[in-house]
Amino acid sequence: MRPVRTLSSYWGEKVQELNGYIKLFRKLIRWGWYQDSVVKSLFLHCLLIASFRDFNWMDQRLNAGQFVTSYKRLAEDLGFSVQQIRTALKKLESTGEITSTSTNKFTVITIVNWENYQSDEDTPNTQGNKPITNEQQTNNKQITNEQQHRKNIKKNKKIKKRENTRTRETPSEEVIIEFCNDINVPEFIGRKFFDYYQRLGWMTNRGTDVSDCWQDKLIQWNTNEVRKQDKQCKTEATQRIATYDRAVVDRLINSDG
Repeated sequence: MRPVRTLSSYWGEKVQELNGYIKLFRKLIRWGWYQDSVVKSLFLHCLLIASFRDFNWMDQRLNAGQFVTSYKRLAEDLGFSVQQIRTALKKLESTGEITSTSTNKFTVITIVNWENYQSDEDTPNTQGNKPITNEQQTNNKQITNEQQHRKNIKKNKKIKKRENTRTRETPSEEVIIEFCNDINVPEFIGRKFFDYYQRLGWMTNRGTDVSDCWQDKLIQWNTNEVRKQDKQCKTEATQRIATYDRAVVDRLINSDG
């Protein structure tokens, strides 16, 4: 009877095979997930442990670029939680880097376009138009990855901007009052301005930092306050006129009676 091959025995054999090297292209730094440390670590780990030749596993014929593992095993190898591994695998699948097939005991992970990553560039082409197809797939994937990369950079910049809010220099109330005196703006306007942005951490509701351009914001604030006061005065004047007109009409009616 043929002995049952377990995941532990498989990994024991994999450790024995860990020699040689893999190709790692410098353009990886433009990869969409490059700044995501969990996804990047997982993908590099997949490249390192994927089989470089076809092999049999549990009566299945698996190919080069595939390997057998589990979420728990990957979490232990990389020092992440199982949930982090699940999320990172979903991200890699969403952008076409890998595919995976899971059972209740193990997971088979396939690195898409493994031959593009690790093939010998000097090997003659005997497959007709396949390199053209691979090149098209690679170009399409690069466009997708670059879009994801820009999105990740934008997100990281926004996070860093919020994190740096506590350490950047913000104006004090005294500095704002002094500026108000210089431009003939009432001091109470400056105090309202300071209290408002101090509560918001000197960020607008849209997440824009105003600590470096607070003077312009204060001038605009004052302009808006003046407009509000003018509008309020006009409203009150209109109400007084309406009240006066009603009083005059009432007197005329009473006098006619």
